[in-house]
Amino acid sequence: MNTLTTWLRLTFCLLLTMTLLIPCFAMAEPLGQRFEFISALAAPIQGGEFWQKKDYHRWSESECRKLLEESPWALKYQVRGHEVPHGDITKTPGETTSLSQMFQAVDYEVQFRSALPIRQAEVRIKQHQQKYDKMTPEQKKVFDDQTNKLLEENFQDKIVIYLRYSSTLSSTDKDLYAYWKDQVTTASLKNSVYLINQRGEKIQLTACALIARTAHGHGIELDFPREQNGKPIIADSDKNLKLQFVNPPTGGRPWTPVILDFNPSKMTVGGSLVY
Repeated sequence: MNTLTTWLRLTFCLLLTMTLLIPCFAMAEPLGQRFEFISALAAPIQGGEFWQKKDYHRWSESECRKLLEESPWALKYQVRGHEVPHGDITKTPGETTSLSQMFQAVDYEVQFRSALPIRQAEVRIKQHQQKYDKMTPEQKKVFDDQTNKLLEENFQDKIVIYLRYSSTLSSTDKDLYAYWKDQVTTASLKNSVYLINQRGEKIQLTACALIARTAHGHGIELDFPREQNGKPIIADSDKNLKLQFVNPPTGGRPWTPVILDFNPSKMTVGGSLVY
């Protein structure tokens, strides 16, 4: 009798335990799924470029240089020529010869200067160089008054592109400067310099001018209209835009067509197309 009673008690406890636990197991999966969903909503959004995530006042100097040299609004391109004897390359004491210096190379840098992020990067680099973050309020005001002209410049009716060029050989560099200086008229360049949009339309220059030499070489400003035949030359959905020009026959190199590809779908800030 005692054995039967004990067995009944154990059976009752087991059934009671199962009755209590089964609902918990049934709820476990939905609760887990719900917790993961809530966590996903609460987690910060990752990815994206720094110009999408930070105000330009917080950009580092290296980030600014990246935006100015290799970004949706800027890129580099090199035209290689024949190999150059090392003795023809002028080097300072202790300087090594790079791969590009072993060839008679012409380097091009292109920027969409009318794009606000490009101008913000220029201003932010100056801030780093002049220790803006450590300036007094009065000094910052003077600096801001000077740089706001660049930031607030109106490009409503035109696209402005800066094309800079340089060569590893001083003689070729001089030839390049002479060529572009002679060509810097709209009449001379309108049949060799174009923007080509995704629909294959060639957009001709409206103006051009020499710009001051910098550490990146000589340069020329190329101006294009924002509209052609009453329509924007770049649509929000476009993924292809080309800049076409000709590299002159310097240093024994023949005329070389240069076509640089940009992706307008990446030229966005806050979801808006910026160029």
